[in-house]
Amino acid sequence: DISQDMLFLARTNLYQAGITNCTMRHGDMYQLRFGDESFDTVSLDLVLSQAEEPDRVLREAARILRPDGNMLLLDSVQDEFHSEKGLTPARITEWCESVGLSCLRTQVIDIDNQATVLCLAQRRSTGKKE
Repeated sequence: DISQDMLFLARTNLYQAGITNCTMRHGDMYQLRFGDESFDTVSLDLVLSQAEEPDRVLREAARILRPDGNMLLLDSVQDEFHSEKGLTPARITEWCESVGLSCLRTQVIDIDNQATVLCLAQRRSTGKKE
């Protein structure tokens, strides 16, 4: 997270939950300080709806995912009929596909009377054998 206050809150929650195998780092979602193909899993929780350039966020998430790695995305969305520029399930799918992620499952659910999309996407395999 770029916010030191949010990092403090997240670290406190992890500590209180007894989770010891997770770390929180300060960073910019548009330019993460991780090498290409560094992670098996990336999660984006209420990130795209806050981003000025959500497609760039997804491109960066895809960059740090290993081939066949998974991305779990949870975010507030608008329905297809009331959104000219807002975040919609179709737009998320389109952006994912454009950066090499295949949407395996997308589902809109209601959380506190807010339409929320839950999307599981996977980085396409490069086809190379190691």
